[in-house]
Amino acid sequence: MTTRGLQLAHHKTEAVMLTKKWAYNPPQLSIGGIPIQLNKHLRYLGVILDSRLSFVKHAETVARKASTSAVALSRIMPNIRGPCQWKRRLLVSVVESQLLYDAPVWSEATSSTAKVRTISRRPQRVAALRTIRAYRTVSDEAAFVLSDIPPVDLIAA
Repeated sequence: MTTRGLQLAHHKTEAVMLTKKWAYNPPQLSIGGIPIQLNKHLRYLGVILDSRLSFVKHAETVARKASTSAVALSRIMPNIRGPCQWKRRLLVSVVESQLLYDAPVWSEATSSTAKVRTISRRPQRVAALRTIRAYRTVSDEAAFVLSDIPPVDLIAA
């Protein structure tokens, strides 16, 4: 790189050790004589990769972002009056698109993980309840069926 006139920003360099082992000796990495510290997770192209490739941290971050959007959208979609059904469905697609970002990367790894499934369904449930103008006593499955919204984990798979 230096022969081409490019320099590496050593203070921005991050690394993560991808392994399924519980006990391992972390390698000592260095670039240009400067040691690089291993992180438990790092963000790459919008996806948070953790050392076990479980994508739980990614699901939590995306669900938090989608929850803020769902709450903001629920303020403009009250249960009484408000926009009609197809407009509500259009607004719910915002939450779905946030949850499904980079789904081909993480969907196969998380298809059997119940924790990721429940984390990703929380914001979608809020949006589905507002779509059908229901209160929070309605079950998840009933809200998804009545709003014609399949759960995110089934869409991603």
